[in-house]
Amino acid sequence: MKLLKHKNIVKNLATASIKGNNTAAENMNNTNTFCIESSHNSDRKS
Repeated sequence: MKLLKHKNIVKNLATASIKGNNTAAENMNNTNTFCIESSHNSDRKS
């Protein structure tokens, strides 16, 4: 499930980049970083 969510974020980031919308790309990149950190944290807990 985590992987699927990650794939969608990457797809959205690519779409934003193609459109040349830097703000959207930056926002997606921040979200992507947060998701990666969250999954690392939950892995440590379990």
